Amino acid sequence: MAKKKNKKPEKASGKGKKESAKKGSGGKAKKGGKSKGTKQPKNPRPISSGKGKPVAEIAAATMEHLRSGKPDSELWAAHFSSKFMSIEGSGQGWKGVKAVKQKCDEWMSQHEIHGVQFEGPYVGATGFSVKYTLDVTNKASGQRFSMSEVGVYTVEKGKVVQEEFMYFSPTDTAPAS
Repeated sequence: MAKKKNKKPEKASGKGKKESAKKGSGGKAKKGGKSKGTKQPKNPRPISSGKGKPVAEIAAATMEHLRSGKPDSELWAAHFSSKFMSIEGSGQGWKGVKAVKQKCDEWMSQHEIHGVQFEGPYVGATGFSVKYTLDVTNKASGQRFSMSEVGVYTVEKGKVVQEEFMYFSPTDTAPAS
């Protein structure tokens, strides 16, 4: 014997198939019968750092500067906002050229740098990054070590407005092969 299907009667709410089709994904019908659900999305959208020098140009100039060994103040004057923010992986930040110069001078007074390698730039729509590998000795302890960090530079209107240094910090170790 075949089972009977229970058919629920439609409620008399005044909403028929025609009106529910107007709703779209928003749940509310718009005037004129169009809903948000029928509007074409504006994606992908063009993203840029604004007017001024392109990110790729600033990134290339930064790499050229890093390889030259010239003082950072020359790079900052040419390609950084005078009020740029420098953020360390420790969660501390310095704003403005004067404060960032003090930070750099203090770090340099505590460390002897034997060598630096640069990898990059890795260029995006609103900034770029550079991987640094340093061979360093801590002057106070005499301990020599290698460190890696990635500098992420945010560009707005042709100037770097923020640099953030991210340190390599493994959360787990890979299993032995």
